[in-house]
Amino acid sequence: MAAWAALAAVGGDDTAPLPRSAGGYPLWPAGFVGSLAHDETLAVALVARAAHFATLGVDVEPADPLPEDVAQIALLPAERRAAIADPPLGRAIFAVKEAVYKAINPFDGTALEYEDIEVDLAGNCARLKDGRRLQLDWARGRQWIVAALAPLGTLS
Repeated sequence: MAAWAALAAVGGDDTAPLPRSAGGYPLWPAGFVGSLAHDETLAVALVARAAHFATLGVDVEPADPLPEDVAQIALLPAERRAAIADPPLGRAIFAVKEAVYKAINPFDGTALEYEDIEVDLAGNCARLKDGRRLQLDWARGRQWIVAALAPLGTLS
């Protein structure tokens, strides 16, 4: 339901089929890009016109500290230090990395690892090891809702 509502909000057909790819992500109608995320209480869809965005990704995570075992795997040293100083930021950084993966993998098939993504929350961007950057936006309530955005022409 969230996917069709978001599609309609940007002028798409809210009855269009949204099949899944072999990788499990939605196949959006021609002319649109999008991403989905959910947890036990919230579903989020982010959709844009492909004339404006090459790709985008979204993730939802609780606004709680990231478990230490996950932080050891998912966060770079500087990111772990930020999470120690402000524990809920660790979960936000994790959510960014998940959103970036959801943007990049369907876009070009790159299978990113956590260490391939450096998150700069203060600069509102995520950098990939290959030099590409995505813009970030987020909201925090009981959950972090994080968007990774690649405006058209920024992933060249």
